[in-house]
Amino acid sequence: MLFFLIYFLHLNLAFVVTIFTWQVLMNLTNDNPIGCQQIAVCGGLETMSTLIAGHFPSFSSSISLVGEMQEDSSSIEPDNQNDVHLTDQELDFLVAILGLLVNLVEKDGDNRPVLLAQ
Repeated sequence: MLFFLIYFLHLNLAFVVTIFTWQVLMNLTNDNPIGCQQIAVCGGLETMSTLIAGHFPSFSSSISLVGEMQEDSSSIEPDNQNDVHLTDQELDFLVAILGLLVNLVEKDGDNRPVLLAQ
């Protein structure tokens, strides 16, 4: 039983450290074009887009559904029965990554085509 408690606490600690890391990077890139360039040079844009696609695959399917709806002007009703609601931790994770991505493309025009290519 103690093993599971330690394992559970370890997972929560790892999550908290990850969120704080994303938030620190978000603060470092706020109104800082040089910081945005440095993170992009290290592969930050690719890493974040991969994290979003890997951990939140429903966004990929939503984007393809929107594309299908635009191509076909007939009324397509999305299938909401398979919607998965995100936990608070997942939402915190997603908000931190998206906030950092916004900073990276907002202040550095060279990052926009890199993100679009992902």
